[in-house]
Amino acid sequence: MNTILKLLNELQHKISDSDKVNPMISGVSVGWHIEHLLISTDRICNALANSNPENYKWKFNKSRLFIFFINKIPRGKGKAPAASLPKGIVTHDELRSKLILTRVNVENLESLNSKSYFDHPYFGQLNKKDTIKFLTIHIRHHLKIINEIIRSE
Repeated sequence: MNTILKLLNELQHKISDSDKVNPMISGVSVGWHIEHLLISTDRICNALANSNPENYKWKFNKSRLFIFFINKIPRGKGKAPAASLPKGIVTHDELRSKLILTRVNVENLESLNSKSYFDHPYFGQLNKKDTIKFLTIHIRHHLKIINEIIRSE
């Protein structure tokens, strides 16, 4: 959990650069990446909190094994679900407010059952431990893109 919170702190420092864009790196702005991370992290935390741990069933998944082994998401290989895509432009203040909510949701993961889970579109059911690992990998993936956009200007 601490790692995710540290990454969210790093993300907070990027909000002032949310208008920056570099189509050679990404077709969307820094702000889009930030909002996508906040939306997806919140949705995942809520899914975990609302899951029934008794329904969790571990299954082997080659894609999950590979991504968790290399500890990163290859660029351009995944497609975000429509529900996690930003819908319009948000202000710096809106991003900061959403970030506060996301921090609370991440902190609440601590109290959840270890078999709380969410259904990932590529990896299947992820329990709490695997979800935390996925969130860490996902946030780092987008932070890397964000940092490249910011450095390119």
